[in-house]
Amino acid sequence: MFAKKVGENYSSTKSARKLPVPTSTLRQDSYATPISSNDITGNSRPVQRSVAYSGESLWESRIAQFEITVQLNGWDTTQMAAYLATSLKGPALNVLGNLSPERRQDYRALLAALGRSFGSAHRTELSRVKFKHRVRQGDESLAALAEELERLDRLAYPEASQELQDVLSRDQFIDALSDEDMRLRIKQERPKSLQKASELALELESFQIASKQRLFKTSRETKFDAEKARNEETEKKGSRTTLPKDLASMYEMMDRLEKSMREYLSEVVIAVGKRRKPAPGVEKAVCWRCGKSGHFRRN
Repeated sequence: MFAKKVGENYSSTKSARKLPVPTSTLRQDSYATPISSNDITGNSRPVQRSVAYSGESLWESRIAQFEITVQLNGWDTTQMAAYLATSLKGPALNVLGNLSPERRQDYRALLAALGRSFGSAHRTELSRVKFKHRVRQGDESLAALAEELERLDRLAYPEASQELQDVLSRDQFIDALSDEDMRLRIKQERPKSLQKASELALELESFQIASKQRLFKTSRETKFDAEKARNEETEKKGSRTTLPKDLASMYEMMDRLEKSMREYLSEVVIAVGKRRKPAPGVEKAVCWRCGKSGHFRRN
């Protein structure tokens, strides 16, 4: 009896372990691609999801990416409209809200509405002005300039052929360069495409940077040598100018000493003259040789 109850409890526990778990309680990653799940049309979920679009980026680039996603997933027009509508956000979502429920599910109508709002048709004139007046900024790279001109060219001349767009981008790229010498050299090479012109500009810019570095190094060495020579010359001049100054001070000291000696000797002579008295009769004596009084010459 006891064994029977234990067996029943074991079987009930085992069956409880096999109870299915509701799929709604499972946490699914938003980027995962469930294989067994189906969408509203009854088909499997997409292999590649469509990224969100807010209207800030170029509409032609966005729709080109969406068409590649359509090919990867094999969608029909109904699915294309559904996935495009669910990928909208921001200003682009407002365009969807302005459409009627029937037009929201119509792929061509939704595509036309978004194209009118965010396509390049209404930006053509503005893009042409930006394209013609585009110049290279201070620290802008040549690759970024070429990419920006190519983008503006597509917006400004959407109906032009690829060859014509490439020629226009090439000419504007050369004119947008701030270095006049670089512009002249690139024009002399006569590049046939924007890519070739950008490659030449990059090569010339590399040469200029290397040349500036060499000149800077040479100028620093020259400046150092000149500074060294100037310091040596200053030291030599200082040594030459120091000697005359010492001599001048020595001469001045000797002049003062000589003057002092003369004054002292004068005082001594005066003092001695006052002490000495002439012998009697000397003042009346007359020198027999010169005939003057006050002294006489002995035989």
